[in-house]
Amino acid sequence: MTTPSRSTAATAHPDLPGPGSVTWERMGRWATLSVGLRALVLQTAHPVVGAGVAEHSDFRDDFFPRFTRTLASTLRFVYGTPAEAAAEGRRLRALHARIRGTDHHGRPYRALDPQAYAWVHATLFEAVVALGPALPGVPPPPLVPALLWRVAWPPIARYAVRVTVPTLPPAYLDRLGLASTSTDTRRTSRFFARTARIDRLLTSRYRYLPAAAKARRQADTANALMARP
Repeated sequence: MTTPSRSTAATAHPDLPGPGSVTWERMGRWATLSVGLRALVLQTAHPVVGAGVAEHSDFRDDFFPRFTRTLASTLRFVYGTPAEAAAEGRRLRALHARIRGTDHHGRPYRALDPQAYAWVHATLFEAVVALGPALPGVPPPPLVPALLWRVAWPPIARYAVRVTVPTLPPAYLDRLGLASTSTDTRRTSRFFARTARIDRLLTSRYRYLPAAAKARRQADTANALMARP
């Protein structure tokens, strides 16, 4: 029995993005990782998400493994089969069901709050569409010596923040008491212009993350077989 792909199951699962959609075209690109900090900042702006992350997440001490797991989960939603996407959804709901508490204002919260769930998805979509990681104290990624990372990370973090701030909505910048100067804006424009140039130079095989590239090859093969007379 053949497992249905996004392309062959499009009619049965009309709500799933598939080949040719904006989601498939952008979500799996290496360049899209450049909007990661923007998405994180906007997601935690929601009081429920912010409280849950502050009290239940280990991202400060486990950033790269945590980021890798989140990325794998997202790619499973987008590029996995309908069954894989549904299974990932059930896993995440079960994982978040036990995340609840009271924030520093005394307000109760729970991770499965529908508005908070919708906010996370909306900000991720917005960040990817806008196409534009870094927090102080992040442990080194695998295979990078700790001493080298301690020297390299501070300037990387500062630069990531500087190119992210101008991409945030003006109303949110006002709320945070931040300002974006013309110099900041030009720096950010140069960063994304360079990212776009590199993205255009890469072939489709190397433009996408491995899971996305594999799904796109499978979809192309399925479409080619269906197009045969």
